Amino acid sequence: MAKILPLILQLIFVAGGVFAGFAIKPSNAPADAHAASEDKHKEEKKAHGGGKKDKGEKEDEKSSGAISVSYVKFGRQFVVPILAENTPSHVVVLDINIEMPSGASESVYPLEPKLRDALLTVLFRLSNEGKLGPDMLVSSNMEALRAELLYAAQSIIGDKAKRILILNIARQRM
Repeated sequence: MAKILPLILQLIFVAGGVFAGFAIKPSNAPADAHAASEDKHKEEKKAHGGGKKDKGEKEDEKSSGAISVSYVKFGRQFVVPILAENTPSHVVVLDINIEMPSGASESVYPLEPKLRDALLTVLFRLSNEGKLGPDMLVSSNMEALRAELLYAAQSIIGDKAKRILILNIARQRM
């Protein structure tokens, strides 16, 4: 029994990890390898300027009058633990994009690790200050959060960062 118990515990923890991975998987991730290869093919086609866009394919660059913008989309969501009495009680999951002038987003992708680190530093600080609590969705708190994230983004990529968009935000009990 003493030899079997560690194996059973390992299986339970592995199953829990797999379940958690599926639970927090971004909704915009391809469901299978075939879909991922199709997405890669579409991106390569766009990069080389060939072909028309498929009906379901979204355009990263939007035009509003004479000004066109593009968006830096992070490959993963931002996950921030919320502590209560030095114990994680909740996690906040955010899906963040950065609005930039058209064409500027390509120069930002090599800086994504530094940019992600700067944004996470702000999010962790706000978590420690209690600003990601239950009232974080109040309009004034959301604007303050966007302003602090924009300041952090501009410290890495400069004035190219125009606006922070929070596409999804969820607070989940642990």
